Amino acid sequence: MIKQIVVPVAAFAAGAGVGYLFHAPSCQGQASAQARKFIRGDVVAPTERDATDAVRRFAIGGRVHTTATMQLGNCVPSAYLADMDCAVDIALTPGSLSVHHSVGFKRNAGRWDVATWR
Repeated sequence: MIKQIVVPVAAFAAGAGVGYLFHAPSCQGQASAQARKFIRGDVVAPTERDATDAVRRFAIGGRVHTTATMQLGNCVPSAYLADMDCAVDIALTPGSLSVHHSVGFKRNAGRWDVATWR
């Protein structure tokens, strides 16, 4: 009986510990100069203005949030669908709390668009 309780609790604790160790760091305002130096081919990280414009064009939950505000964190080259994966703190409506997300941005016809939203 005790083994049936201890094993799942230990597995949950180990998983939570690993998740905490590898969680994405919170945004610290502007992306660091070092993060902006990442280049993959001819693609560099979007500016905060370009990233904000892309998020404002992207439908989140079936709605386009044209007044969304965000702070762009560090960006790294993406290995999946996007050109760059960036940490962002975003508030979808004025006065709402900002939420941390990982957003993939892709260059498309000369502008940045949201490719992935996690």
